[in-house]
Formats: sequence, structure tokens, C-alpha cells
Amino acid sequence: MIFAGLYKAIAYVCNVLYIAPSQQAEVMVIAPRILQALFAAMGDWATARLAGRLWGSDVGWISLCISLGSAWQWFCGVRTFANSLETVVTAVALSVWPWTWATGDRGGQRTERGWVSTNR
Repeated sequence: MIFAGLYKAIAYVCNVLYIAPSQQAEVMVIAPRILQALFAAMGDWATARLAGRLWGSDVGWISLCISLGSAWQWFCGVRTFANSLETVVTAVALSVWPWTWATGDRGGQRTERGWVSTNR
């Protein structure tokens, strides 16, 4: 569905801008790869953010460097038919999860939703 919406948007923009069908076909081939590359970049950012929140900013930067230097990420992370979007969604979800128990905060904490106790 994501790529179908992308194809529809590209077709609409190409028709509005009167782009030739041969150039429109080239854009249709490249666009999903660019979208998947954006997803992969978001996954790298979320992984680094998660590592930084759990173990400190130095580990976050190291995690980002390892993720960016991974040959698997270069090859599979940007493939449109790989299941890397699920990985990105999971990484983003874990990076925004309230990890107060893992960061060493053992007391109660005031949040937007009320008091959260982290005592065991």
C-alpha cells in the first residue's frame, strides 16, 4: 500500500508537470528505492537513539557508526521487498518507549499521564 500510494503520487505529479512517459518510467523505478532508503535512515537514527538512551550518548554514536558501516544495511536495508520496514517500525517504537527501569531511575516519576512508579 505504501508503494502504491507512492506510485499514484508520482503519476499525478508527472502528469501535472507534463513529464515524458520515458522519464516518468525512470522516476517510477527509482522512487521506491529512495523511499526505502529514507526508511533505512530512520531505522539507523532510531537504533542510535535507543542505544544512546539506554547506555549513554557515546554508545549511541558508536551504534550509529556500526549501523552505517554494516554491509547488510547497504544491501538489504534499502531493498524494497525486504522486511526492513518492520525493523524500522520496531526500532522507532523501542526508541520512544519509556525505559525508566533500564536507565537506573528507581523512584516515582511525574509524566504527562500521571505518576509512574518504577519501584520493584
